[in-house]
Amino acid sequence: MKPGIYLDLPRAEYEAIDAANYSTLKLFEQSPAHARERMLHPTEPTDAMELGTAIHTALLEPEKFATQYIAAPTFDRRTAAGKAAWVEFESKHPGRNYLAPDEMEICVGIIKTIDENETARLLLRGEGRNEVSVVWKDEESGLLCKGRIDRFTVLYSWSVVVDVKSTASAYPIEFTKQSARMGYHVQAAFYMDGLRSLAPAERRYIILAIEKDRPYGISAMELDEQAVADGRARYRTYLKQYADAKRTGIWPGYPSGITPLSLPKWAQKDASYI
Repeated sequence: MKPGIYLDLPRAEYEAIDAANYSTLKLFEQSPAHARERMLHPTEPTDAMELGTAIHTALLEPEKFATQYIAAPTFDRRTAAGKAAWVEFESKHPGRNYLAPDEMEICVGIIKTIDENETARLLLRGEGRNEVSVVWKDEESGLLCKGRIDRFTVLYSWSVVVDVKSTASAYPIEFTKQSARMGYHVQAAFYMDGLRSLAPAERRYIILAIEKDRPYGISAMELDEQAVADGRARYRTYLKQYADAKRTGIWPGYPSGITPLSLPKWAQKDASYI
């Protein structure tokens, strides 16, 4: 795949591109050995991840959501009648992704909330392009890289990259913790630098955090320069580790040697009374 910005590349073709992406790079946070293990033996998607994918599809690919997802009635498949009812349901809806009734309610509720939130509506409902694939060569490491941008749009004359994240809490103080833990600042720096290498321009990167429980709270947040700079330093480290491992065939684990170990403050007993 040649470097470029691809507006209509199907997800299956994007995933088939042999290139470093954020999902791979973040595995190097623990060690190259752990990254390689996860790359060779990926974990199965959790129920939360599956719901997140459904929400993502409902917001950014509503036509696809309408044709590929359906709410499945609750059957007791421990009984013969329940098993038979489930087989009949599957036969009537082949190839569909099944959601529990409460999961479908979440997707529908979030869509409604988007339309009631001015900022979210401007980011997701105005002119723009969804599911844009970006492929670039990182000159420093020599690696081919890729990213899948949720949405390109324009907000108040600014070119904006929108990153949709479903979450337990979109309250900014709480979401900051999730953002740091999940490395969203690393992803932002990685995507923005890749875009800049292909099409130099001033852009903003806005995370649209959407709660998965009623009342489906929404917050639009923008990482500050310090966060992006930290993310850039981290992804550059990961890319170097990845390139070195591919070149040498050596995927090191934790550093050798003896590491000092201290108790965290919360585990230290208060001995002031002694």
